Amino acid sequence: MAYEQFLEELEKLRAVGDPARRLERMLEAHLQLFLHDFPSFGSVLLSIRFLPPEYRQRIVALRNRVEVLYLSCIQEWRQISPEALLDMDDQLLLRVLLSSVNAVPHWWKGDRDPQTTAKQVIAVLMNSIQKHQ
Repeated sequence: MAYEQFLEELEKLRAVGDPARRLERMLEAHLQLFLHDFPSFGSVLLSIRFLPPEYRQRIVALRNRVEVLYLSCIQEWRQISPEALLDMDDQLLLRVLLSSVNAVPHWWKGDRDPQTTAKQVIAVLMNSIQKHQ
């Protein structure tokens, strides 16, 4: 299942000590999975409301585990560098990031290098959540 493979990728990134760099790498991995293997991972973007309850429950549980990894990274970053991130709720920040990353496969037509596209999109997102003085 796509979520399980993605969880494995995110778990590997726990070794990245700096939470800002870890979040960046997590988002890049997230997006690159979609862009490199969209037929397998595109299903993650589909609505689950029409699935049988047992599948829906499993997907929600896996998605929640993914979100916990992201949220803990954001919270760790905020704890280490309280002035680095915008003053906003961490859940909202997470939703904006994930919604943005999940939207890319809808407009990406494969006409650009997926790695370059992922790095550029993530650079914009990372820049947008940080305070600038």
